[in-house]
Amino acid sequence: DSSSCTSSSLSSSNDDDDGSEYTAIATPQGKAWGALHTHALRVLASALSQVASTCDCTERHRHTAGFLNDAVWRTIVCSLVHNIETTHTADTTGYSLKILRLLHTIDPETVTPFLQHTLFPHLVYLQEYGEERLFPMIHSEATSLIRRATQ
Repeated sequence: DSSSCTSSSLSSSNDDDDGSEYTAIATPQGKAWGALHTHALRVLASALSQVASTCDCTERHRHTAGFLNDAVWRTIVCSLVHNIETTHTADTTGYSLKILRLLHTIDPETVTPFLQHTLFPHLVYLQEYGEERLFPMIHSEATSLIRRATQ
């Protein structure tokens, strides 16, 4: 369920003992202001690209069917959803879309419903956003995912 992946809000208000109110400020992902997160996405995208290109579809599906239900992959997918929904940086969003496209190539039966029912409005927005703001990776990956979701 994707609702467990999304957070309702990045900021919250609480009262201290002295009655003053403060707001928690969202910080960049991970250390180095998200640079390590973006690098990890780039590495994962590269690895998945190799997997997607080296196996034929029948063999790949037989070995990978249901792998996205594993706890580690569910956590990764939740992170991708967060990156796509919040659009922290163009690189983070672009690589998250690319990873999702590669996961669709590896396990389309699992990813297609997710694209159709959870991420479709975000994909449409990011397709337009990528075109308007001249982010070709975001535009092309969102376009590819929309095409896969509507096939």
